[in-house]
Amino acid sequence: MKTSSILLLIISTIVLVILILLSMSTPELDYQESKNNSIVHNDIKFLKKVPKYDVDCNDHKFINLTKERDLFQNCVLADDLTELGAKKLDFQLKPELSSFYSELQPKNNVVVVFPTFTLSAYSEPGFYTFYNGKCDQEFHGILFRGEDCLTVNIKNNFEGDYNSSDTGFKILNLLNYNFITDIDIDKNPSILDSYDMVILLHNEYVTRNEFNAITSHQNVVYLYPNALYAEVSVDYEKNTITLVRGHNYPEITIRNGFDWIHDNTHPMEYDNSCMPWYFYKIDNGLMLSCYPENILLSDAFLLKALVEINDPRWWNVYEKIIDKNVSEEEEKLYLDFFKLVPKK
Repeated sequence: MKTSSILLLIISTIVLVILILLSMSTPELDYQESKNNSIVHNDIKFLKKVPKYDVDCNDHKFINLTKERDLFQNCVLADDLTELGAKKLDFQLKPELSSFYSELQPKNNVVVVFPTFTLSAYSEPGFYTFYNGKCDQEFHGILFRGEDCLTVNIKNNFEGDYNSSDTGFKILNLLNYNFITDIDIDKNPSILDSYDMVILLHNEYVTRNEFNAITSHQNVVYLYPNALYAEVSVDYEKNTITLVRGHNYPEITIRNGFDWIHDNTHPMEYDNSCMPWYFYKIDNGLMLSCYPENILLSDAFLLKALVEINDPRWWNVYEKIIDKNVSEEEEKLYLDFFKLVPKK
């Protein structure tokens, strides 16, 4: 069989697996907290508040949903399994795939930014209660009026969902990526100077300090569209954030709160099938063409591309294969990696 035919078989196999997984559910995930680590930056000690994600899918409280072809073990609590699928999933590394995982470990001095402010904005009552015109009512015994919903408590529990890129957080955490939060950057913008590369998740809501720090860094990977979309202010004494500008506020014509020229919300945020995905360059890094929350647990080539992000050969693997525009060198590169990917 010709190599080009093998590559087409690869892409067909991967697409089939991903489509099957996408049809199962849109996962909302959970995690167990462990001890925090710390780093030293310019003689200042910052607590790394992001816990190491660690669950045991073989624990009796979980129903194990893992298939042989899955890149990770995945499981669900019995109460979270419905006729429509799993409301919340958890993940665990497969011991037999240690060689595969070694290919997915971050190589460089990389940090991922956990979207604390976005997680908070999506709470109820919150920003989306206001956007949907439902703020004028009682919540938890408190009467909310109008813009009351545009100030919300900061959630520090890391219990996210699809909107706060929870799958991305858990998968990258399992693969030993380093994490900081929106708060770390807002309080100490120069913390990003310690890293050669910064990866954003769905960091939709950020402060002006954070926006300036991120857009000033010269090697940012925008893994999710719709990042840096709206400006919030923070009151650390009250532990709250407030919407300042963006998302059609305070005027209906305002979309991106920073008037950022690289905003890729429309239409890329709404493409969660990611077939095919690709990275493209902007002035301070790379952006992914789709919202990858539903494929990160199953797309080996995307996880590998993130590791090899400085190598353009990995930026658009599927497009190259589909277009039959793969060099001999790339064929060998892709096939050598594909040998490690579970296929049953």
